[in-house]
Amino acid sequence: MSRMMTRKVQSRDLEIQLRTALEDLKASRDLSSQLMAEREDNEKEFDSLLKKNTDLKNVIAEMDIQYQDLQGKCDELEIVLRSNTECQDLYEAALTKICSLEH
Repeated sequence: MSRMMTRKVQSRDLEIQLRTALEDLKASRDLSSQLMAEREDNEKEFDSLLKKNTDLKNVIAEMDIQYQDLQGKCDELEIVLRSNTECQDLYEAALTKICSLEH
């Protein structure tokens, strides 16, 4: 009978080990599913951020083009302003000579 008891004890121990292993396996499967879902969410977020980054780079490139255009116009206006200032200086010098000749 002692063998029978030993087998029952061994059988119970084995059953307990199997149940524990099954619970561990279920917990691992649940954790794996959770991690896979998080991975998918992270990939979607990464793709979204990558697209947003690309969009922002395009906006920056467009703004740089606009800046270059405005810089060119500013340079042209500075040339016109210098020319206008030179004309004003000539006009004032001529006016001063005319005034001095009239007196």
